[in-house]
Amino acid sequence: MSQLARRKAARKKTAAARREAEWQKRFGIAKNRDGSVTYGAAGGTYTDAAPSRGYDDWMTLTRSADYDTLPDRDALVGRARDLDRNNPFAKSLRHTLVREVVGKGIRPRPARSARALGWKAPRVRKYARNVSQIWNKWIPHAYVRGGTFGHLLRMTEAALVRDGESFLHFVGLPESRHRPYRLSIDMIEAHRVSTPNDRRLRGRTIRDGVEINNVGAPIAIWVEIEDLQESALFGDRVRSGNRSRWRRIPMMDDVSGLPNIVHVHDPDRPSTRSVPLTAGALDQIHVLGEFIEAELLAKKAEGCIAGAITSTMSDGLAAASASGEFELEPGMMARLMPGESITFLDPKRPGASYAPFVESMLRSIAFSCGLPYEVAFIAFSGMNYSNARTTLLAAQRYFEMRQETLIEKLCRPAFCRLLWESWQVGDLDVPNFPDLEQELCSVGFIGQGFKWVDPAKETAADVMQLENGLTSKSAILMRQGVEFEDVVGDLLYEREVEESEGLAQKAPAMTPEDDTDDTDEDDDKKMEEDEDA
Repeated sequence: MSQLARRKAARKKTAAARREAEWQKRFGIAKNRDGSVTYGAAGGTYTDAAPSRGYDDWMTLTRSADYDTLPDRDALVGRARDLDRNNPFAKSLRHTLVREVVGKGIRPRPARSARALGWKAPRVRKYARNVSQIWNKWIPHAYVRGGTFGHLLRMTEAALVRDGESFLHFVGLPESRHRPYRLSIDMIEAHRVSTPNDRRLRGRTIRDGVEINNVGAPIAIWVEIEDLQESALFGDRVRSGNRSRWRRIPMMDDVSGLPNIVHVHDPDRPSTRSVPLTAGALDQIHVLGEFIEAELLAKKAEGCIAGAITSTMSDGLAAASASGEFELEPGMMARLMPGESITFLDPKRPGASYAPFVESMLRSIAFSCGLPYEVAFIAFSGMNYSNARTTLLAAQRYFEMRQETLIEKLCRPAFCRLLWESWQVGDLDVPNFPDLEQELCSVGFIGQGFKWVDPAKETAADVMQLENGLTSKSAILMRQGVEFEDVVGDLLYEREVEESEGLAQKAPAMTPEDDTDDTDEDDDKKMEEDEDA
């Protein structure tokens, strides 16, 4: 090999080594002793992760969901509750979600699960009436502290917004004339679920009051059964120091195998506990409330001063002639000293940027909670039909997701326990219910319905879909929160009442004149005139 060839080979080798070093530096490539290659994270191609974009002070860590959530959860819940009590925007957001997600309540559709078993229509209707009677007898006494099941659902949804979660405990109360079933539900607020400070519990994995097993599934909760601050405020008897203030409640009933505690939450990451819905916008809600309060105080201060008296006299004479403040009344005349004049103030608060600033802040808060601004804060002024329909459809999808959380976490477990108790006392007319438990508990639920934006247009669209076999009457009625069986029953009852009272109306008979279609004739004439032209 000539000297020139050796130089070219050396230059190529040097260039290859330089490129390999650059790749190793950029992508963290390292060669192992066995010849394999390891790809690390020493560098990347995302410019947003580069330290040279003005984000040198943006320090982040990649940690587990519990590590990111649990240390700050108490502070977030406390601030969210404070805003819910004192901030009108936080309270309005909670009212909107409770009204649209729960409304009057959520009820089961027993006919759906019965049809899945292949039962005939008469048996399905009989079973549906039987279950509806059981459900309607139970829901007025569902809440252990006195309240309906709808009231409990509204409180649960409010807790999901305010606290991010809610714990519900199925308890049994003594039967009475006014309470047909023992099943009742108690709500345990999030702050009462905490980890006991007890050395005897070493060896258990308890994360912020939730005991989990080796795979991370919750098996029990630890509830603080006595709040020392509350006891001191109301003068209740405080337990002695040698007795535990916490109670362990298993998640499942060991005897029946049914849920004993339901943890209603919808976390974004696999965390043991959840944070308030407004956790990403608490600062903005708080600052917006302080901004409006400052504007109100400034406006109040401006309203207290109607004007000012100015004087062209020297300081000594002005001090000698000053008469201090005086009140203005309708029709009064002011007597001024020589050289004095009255200047009336013209307050400019709030300024022209007040309304746009508040609206932009509210939009940011609504977006943080996953809702359109117009729906979150009932601001539909200036919207046309198309925009309103698009906005409401997007909001309805979000409401349906939250309804699904309440149905699967609360309504279905409560319904299954109620079926079991009603079967045990003989009210449920299904002798082999234990064999059909899984099928009959897989029931559908009807939540808060969503009314039409434009009834005429949407009714016409529903009729068109029915005529073309693209939907069913049950699906249309479910969107409005109405069950098909209820509508059929009401129609049959109305028909019976009208016939018994002699109010049934017959359809008018067709006459030969009515059989003609004037519209078609007019269209034909118009087409002939167009052809002649």
